[in-house]
Amino acid sequence: MARGQIRHSPGKGKKIQSFPFDVEQEADGRVITRKVMIHAYLQSRYEEASEPPKAVLATQFYLECDTDDGASEQEYGTDLNACLKAMRAKLDRRYMIAWKRWLMVKVERERIHDGTGAGVTLSWTDIERGVTLDGDVLMRRFNAWGDFNNRWEVSPWPEVFKDKNGRVVACIEATEANVKALEAFAEKLNELRKTLAAFVAPDRIEETLAMISSGDLKLLGGKS
Repeated sequence: MARGQIRHSPGKGKKIQSFPFDVEQEADGRVITRKVMIHAYLQSRYEEASEPPKAVLATQFYLECDTDDGASEQEYGTDLNACLKAMRAKLDRRYMIAWKRWLMVKVERERIHDGTGAGVTLSWTDIERGVTLDGDVLMRRFNAWGDFNNRWEVSPWPEVFKDKNGRVVACIEATEANVKALEAFAEKLNELRKTLAAFVAPDRIEETLAMISSGDLKLLGGKS
């Protein structure tokens, strides 16, 4: 074979057509549409020993579509329609809103239904965060007690998170490390509850109350 002999189409091949494709996202009662272009190229493989014009041994289509993150989706095949269907399916999946799990974390006073006292509850609630085609950040949360049959409610991502009483609460991404830390926090509170229960055992409660009155119970912010 002569040096530098061409066996395949140079570059991406011969561009034959660009196909417009609308990608859509639906959120918060509106549909966002963006048009992207799918570029189709014809690639050929030539017979090695032939002189120009070389005999074509095989052809295939190469489809390419640039995406927002700088990468590109690609498809290869001998059936153009099949390649287009596969590419469109890829684009549908890529531009679908990718919801990520987040957690709203609260520490609240526990309601006492029988008697008088005080208690505390640490809780976290799942929500989801997603970004639309035009850059809007959305929040999605499950509402089992809503007025309508659609249990998932979508709203703009708030600048400040508040509970139903208007108190500001924390919201963090549900990474593996964060979830494990919250579970450890809850376990620490359970251990504290057991410790406090021991302080009010029948044989210790008077001593505990005396220490609280004198400020000597360091566990509850007494004298250092």
